[in-house]
Amino acid sequence: MKTIAIIDDEFYFRQVLLKYIAAFAEQYTVIGEACNGADGIKLIDQFHPDIVLLDISMPQLNGFSVVQHALHQEKKPRFIIISGYDRFDYAQKAIRLGVEDFLLKPITPQNLFECLQKVSNKIDVNRSISQTLSALTQKEHRNKAYLVSTFMHRLMQGGSFSDELIQLADEIHFPADSACFASASLSITQQGDLPDKKTLDIYAFAAENILNELLAESKMQCIGTTDNTSILLLFAMQENTGKNTSTLEDALQKMTTALNRNRQLAITVCVDSPCAELKDIPHACRNILALQQYCIFYSMNGIYDYPSNSGAIHVQLSDQLLNARKQEISRCIRSNNYLGIITNSRAVFDLIQTQKPEPVHTIRQLRILLKEIADICMEYNVKFDVTLELDNDNKCNTLQEIQAAYMKMVHLLTGAVTNPVQPFNHITIAKVKNYIEDHFNEPELGSCLLSRIFNINEQHLCFLFKKHTDSTIGNYILNIRMQTAKQLLDLSNYNISETAARVGYHDAGYFSKCFKKYYGISPKHYITKRS
Repeated sequence: MKTIAIIDDEFYFRQVLLKYIAAFAEQYTVIGEACNGADGIKLIDQFHPDIVLLDISMPQLNGFSVVQHALHQEKKPRFIIISGYDRFDYAQKAIRLGVEDFLLKPITPQNLFECLQKVSNKIDVNRSISQTLSALTQKEHRNKAYLVSTFMHRLMQGGSFSDELIQLADEIHFPADSACFASASLSITQQGDLPDKKTLDIYAFAAENILNELLAESKMQCIGTTDNTSILLLFAMQENTGKNTSTLEDALQKMTTALNRNRQLAITVCVDSPCAELKDIPHACRNILALQQYCIFYSMNGIYDYPSNSGAIHVQLSDQLLNARKQEISRCIRSNNYLGIITNSRAVFDLIQTQKPEPVHTIRQLRILLKEIADICMEYNVKFDVTLELDNDNKCNTLQEIQAAYMKMVHLLTGAVTNPVQPFNHITIAKVKNYIEDHFNEPELGSCLLSRIFNINEQHLCFLFKKHTDSTIGNYILNIRMQTAKQLLDLSNYNISETAARVGYHDAGYFSKCFKKYYGISPKHYITKRS
């Protein structure tokens, strides 16, 4: 359906046009009418009609002024002049301005419909052509983007520089015979999140165009593509001069500034030194991707070149130093030393942040630390909603993300350990009870020994035991020993010394005092009475 605007100073004639057009309601609809040229311009600017039925002689502005105004619009309407003056100069001027048709008043519904149909068919043809051209342009752009992506990914796989690659380079107009080449990677995040594939493609397109514009005078050419998380850029340089590196870094700096004009993006650019031959690009790409992973892990934004940072990305953290911290953290958790947990945890991450060792080795160490914390959480039946993709090689967690997840786990764990009314602590107390029942015959058994075995603060262990058993540790041990001693005296021929030794007493006299206090009768009298 086409939209129509009516601009004529004769009220009754406008009503006639409205009545005629109402008969063609399935194909045309009137979106507004105006009685002078000034109001007509406002109507066109507001509603952008497909067709305008326009009088020439009107107050304020005539019809030709309205047509001239519309010529400067991006979406130009089609004009049909309807006039009561059969003047040749009017028709000539209308043709020069691109008016579609010229009708003389009075008009009939039939000649109005025929005129509208003729103009409508032209609109349909032009729209079809425009859509076809747009589709072809998009297809050409997609094909070129696909060819560029294919060329760059095959190039980076290494191997021989085949005829197929040379043909691809020709198709994308990339000068494979240039004097030297360079590669760079571009990582973009917004508030810590990676952009989706479509957004990343848009950034890649923008980066490529900005760089080509900036490097045109330096006789450099850039092509770009994307992988899962970053933008890969390849540069061809027609001159092999010492200024190439500084020129390229300056262009990369200006490009990142242009992309991040709203300062809402975190952009990291990694670049390697220029290569004399295109076949050396795969090695350079491996270098910049390793540097990119390093920069992402430590949240380093800006432009970094591989030669200046190649030594730093291979530094490894001392396993012995880190293991000592991990053991201390584990001990502090079990002994309810919250300050010690926080202090040692921050010390681990401060050490990593200061030395900035190789991410792969560091992540391996942090996996062990996180697993130990997770194991303790499971021991206390602590459930936590902490997700980290440390085992996914395609996901590069930052040190900040790992530290945040780790500290969240620690807060949840310490909250459970320090809260005696939580059922989580039943598991630990059950283990302590089982241990006592299995080792009651050991003379040294007591709260001090148990706190060391279970790595829990002695005072806190006694508090938890009393809370969940309504008995002290000492009384619980005494009950088991005395009941076992009575059974031994009842069912065996052990004497008092042998019985005392079997229930964990070195001193038979002390055993006798404990037995008498517990049962109200000495072991000797108990044996006599039993006999």
